[in-house]
Amino acid sequence: MGCCSNFQGQNIDTLNTSWFKKILKSKNKYNSDWNFEEEDGFRLDQKKYSSLKNELDLGALLYIENKISRGNLESIKAPFNRYNSAQIGIKKYIKTIESPKKYFNFQLGLGTTFHHLNLGKNEAIVLDDTITFFKSSKEIRKNFMRFLYLTVPLKLNFKPLPSKKKTFQIGASIQYHLLLNGKYELKFKELNNSKKISTLGKLHHQNHFISSRIQLSYKKIGVYVENGITSISTIFQSPYSLSFGIVLCSYH
Repeated sequence: MGCCSNFQGQNIDTLNTSWFKKILKSKNKYNSDWNFEEEDGFRLDQKKYSSLKNELDLGALLYIENKISRGNLESIKAPFNRYNSAQIGIKKYIKTIESPKKYFNFQLGLGTTFHHLNLGKNEAIVLDDTITFFKSSKEIRKNFMRFLYLTVPLKLNFKPLPSKKKTFQIGASIQYHLLLNGKYELKFKELNNSKKISTLGKLHHQNHFISSRIQLSYKKIGVYVENGITSISTIFQSPYSLSFGIVLCSYH
């Protein structure tokens, strides 16, 4: 018993020695340094910056006169109804490259652009080498040309406040349009009977054209102006395409 009592007393004395207290203190210090429940100075930057994902364009479509000579092409403008000709576009951005400070990004996209050109009372005759327009005396119900393009936009965006999601941004882009198909359709009434004339093909439009575009957007809505850089016609000096309207946006 006396031996055990002396051993216990030695253990208590050992625990009370200054060097053992230093070991315990050092151990607690290391435990504190590796305590994952407490906040320390090391953090991973997990903040996400939003980038444009999809766009839907709804705009008016105008054909404007070409100011540049195109060799032997005829100086004739295609007639159209300015009030209900339209451009509709759908684009998805598949690649985004951000600048280091996130104020700028460069995007590559893919989509389709739809041109609906209302000819009003101007009937068209599509021949192998030209198109002839003239005022029609028919009781016209529908009279339009439609063109579907595959569109590849290359876009540069500027975001004044990149850390805020879905913020105001300015976009400038060059867009390549590849003609997929075209259609001319005339519906009219004659002797109380409905008749239709329909022609499929490129309708003397270029296989492709290039346009430039400026866009201002805030959150999920914006406005745009898009102007053709190259002519869309193979037989006329004009037209160039001009479109302006609204754009609906979604983000990553």
